[in-house]
Amino acid sequence: MSHRTACTALSLGRIAFGSAFLIAPGPAASNWIGADAESAGAQLLCRAVGARDVVLAGGLLNAIRRAAPCRSWIVAGLLADLTDAGATIAAGGGIPRSGRLATVAIAGGAAIAGVVLAGAAD
Repeated sequence: MSHRTACTALSLGRIAFGSAFLIAPGPAASNWIGADAESAGAQLLCRAVGARDVVLAGGLLNAIRRAAPCRSWIVAGLLADLTDAGATIAAGGGIPRSGRLATVAIAGGAAIAGVVLAGAAD
C-alpha cells in the first residue's frame, strides 16, 4: 500500500468516527463512556472530539491532494489518538470496560499507524 493510500484510509476512518460523534454523539459514544453519553456535557465534548477528527482528516486529505507536506497533519492526528487513549485509560472504572478496551485498541492502533506514516512522510 502506498503512503498516500494509507494516509487516505486513515483519514477516511477519522472522518467516519468524527462524523458519527458530530451527528449522533450519544449513540456513538455510549459504548465508550456508558450511560453518561446522553448527558448534555458528554454530547458537547463528543461533538468537539468529532469536529477535531474531521478537521484533522480534512487537513491531511488536502495536503495529499496538493502534494504538500503531510507530516504535521499526521503527527497532529497521532497526538489526538494518544490523548484519546490516555484519557480513556485515566477514566478507569468510571467508564465501561468494553469501551475502554475498544477505545484503547482503536486509538492505539491509529496512533501506531500515525507513527509509521509520520516516519515515512514527505
